[in-house]
Amino acid sequence: MKLLQNFIDREIELANGCTEPAAVAYSVARAADFLEGKLKKIVVEMDGYVYKNGLRTGIPGTEEYGGNKLAAAIGYFIRDSADKKLTLLNGLNKDTIKKAKEINDLIKLKLIKDKKELFIKTTLYGDNIVESLIVEDHTNLKYIKVNQDYIYRNEDSLEKDSIEYNLKYEFGSMSIKEIIQLVENQYDDSMISYLEQGLKINQKLVESGLKDQGCGIGRSYLKMAGDDFIRKSAAKLAAGTDARMSGVKLPAMTSSGSGNQGIFITIGVYLSGLEKNIEKTKLFKGTLVAHLIAYYIKIKMGKLSSLCGLFTAAAPGLLAALLYFDNNNVKIEEAINNIYSDSGGVLCDGAKTSCAFKTISAYELAHRHYSFIKDNLKCPLPTGYINKDFKKTLNNQYALLNPDGVSFNDTLIETIKNNFSK
Repeated sequence: MKLLQNFIDREIELANGCTEPAAVAYSVARAADFLEGKLKKIVVEMDGYVYKNGLRTGIPGTEEYGGNKLAAAIGYFIRDSADKKLTLLNGLNKDTIKKAKEINDLIKLKLIKDKKELFIKTTLYGDNIVESLIVEDHTNLKYIKVNQDYIYRNEDSLEKDSIEYNLKYEFGSMSIKEIIQLVENQYDDSMISYLEQGLKINQKLVESGLKDQGCGIGRSYLKMAGDDFIRKSAAKLAAGTDARMSGVKLPAMTSSGSGNQGIFITIGVYLSGLEKNIEKTKLFKGTLVAHLIAYYIKIKMGKLSSLCGLFTAAAPGLLAALLYFDNNNVKIEEAINNIYSDSGGVLCDGAKTSCAFKTISAYELAHRHYSFIKDNLKCPLPTGYINKDFKKTLNNQYALLNPDGVSFNDTLIETIKNNFSK
């Protein structure tokens, strides 16, 4: 299969609700299929990124910001989860939610420090003991054990013949120029229907947020926007993010594991392309360019980070698409370096409705730096941690986030925990 199609199949997919609680629910659900007798306890161990992203986010259909704990409880009652994956929180009925709340006291969440990749280990206790482990990717189930015996084991999930490994290896070794060439060489019209489907799915989230879902951040900003295209577009993206984070019962088309960034890229590139009168084929090629640049950045930094992915991945992806529309690909690396010089340190303190504020800022940031490049603005490099070599910039950013000793994210997690303690 073509590398580009592999990427689309693997990294642009559906999810209901925030992807981290959905992954927690998935890990519990896969283990629950093999539990015998009455449930005594559920212990979910997770890395700091999953912990903070699922701390204060809405669960679809519950009208509550229950986060990881409620997701774990719901997961226990979900069947056929192997096929549902991150859509398993779709269409929850009142009975399932009621039963989930009744086992709330049986669930313990445990934070595991010093994990630099996604990590979710679930242990269910009944008449037997069942474990499941998810690593690196939200649905990358490594094993299921019953009383310490493997009943499922994905030994190849991290090996050189796996799709995940090959994607990281292939794209990690590419330049931005080579990524653009890949889109031009491997894109075909069969991909349009899938990308259009993702666009329509995320447009429904925008419509929901503009109507009545969430805190109203997008609705409020739309009133301020007037006739300004960029502000109006930012308001629409914020509405979609707000609705999703509030727990609306609608799926999102994700980008590299993030629903919010999926909304940002699919809707943001589409609206920007329409404004520039870009024809359909090039518009959706530009959408792929944005997804790929975001993924490329995450290969270097990790899919989950202590920095906000809207600023570090999605906004650079949109900026790359805007320059691609202008056939100005040679300026993409320089433009993203400028973005990082501007807003390279915006924190991710968890997934929540207020991510919609950051959606607005990140969208306007991308357009601002697109205008700087069009005006031929050129900043001298290196400066600070920004290097003329874009890959070195990404390596520097990763090093800053993962210093020797106590990592920045560990400190951030402790601060968040203390903020929520009684």
